[in-house]
Amino acid sequence: MAKASSKEKNKKIILAVLLLLAVVIAVWNFTRGPEPRRPANRPDVRAGAQPAPRPAVSGQPRPAPAANQQEALYQQMLADASPLNFSLISNRGEAAKVGPRGNIFAFYVPPPQPTPTPPPPPPIALQMVQPQSAVAGTPRDIVLTVTGQGFPQDAQILMDGRPKTTRRMNETTVATDVSAAEYSGPRNATIEVKSQADPVKLYSNPIPFIVQAAPEPPFRYIGRIGENGLFEMGGTKEHTRKKRGEVIQGVWRIDSITDQAVEVTNTTYEIKKRIPMVEKVR
Repeated sequence: MAKASSKEKNKKIILAVLLLLAVVIAVWNFTRGPEPRRPANRPDVRAGAQPAPRPAVSGQPRPAPAANQQEALYQQMLADASPLNFSLISNRGEAAKVGPRGNIFAFYVPPPQPTPTPPPPPPIALQMVQPQSAVAGTPRDIVLTVTGQGFPQDAQILMDGRPKTTRRMNETTVATDVSAAEYSGPRNATIEVKSQADPVKLYSNPIPFIVQAAPEPPFRYIGRIGENGLFEMGGTKEHTRKKRGEVIQGVWRIDSITDQAVEVTNTTYEIKKRIPMVEKVR
């Protein structure tokens, strides 16, 4: 029994050694990589090998095959360690000169764009509008007169794109009425003139019409003494007493006085304002 056990043990040892040897051989073959393939027409230059003699042609030496010449040129290029001459591709080199197709080594510079052709002038040329501005809140209509050249017989004034009833005064002047509601708030309006029959072809340049903000009273209503109102001038500690019908600062007429507010009218523009009573600043 002891002899049989010893044989089994030896078999296992031998099997383990063989298995280890196979693993070592496989790893060595994998890390070494495939053996480079030698060209068929290249002579064997391993140790001990002699190139096969080539038969000579009588009269002149036999030229080397084209494949051998390419191989020799390739080996010469690999052995050349001289630095590259970048001056050949610089902007100062001969290769960098701009040819008919441009310089491929220079940054691309887009060609100058042609100057756009300006649009033709409008057929109707507006020159002036009177009045040029108005004060918002003025309770009266105004007559707007437009002066220009090239007015057609059916010329029509447009205010912010809205057509208005237009009167033709003469060859160079047209007019329209602007109601108080059309300039009740501050804004910049645009005045144009177009033909009613052909507004696409017969049109004018725009002219601004400015609507200014309404003026504000430069004082405060701070109290009432009998029929008089007590007012404080803006930005100062000066006080003044005024009764109904009197004017403050030559512009604002007092229309009514109550314990809550006063009603005033700007005599220049006929603009009315209500000023509530405020507590006096001490």
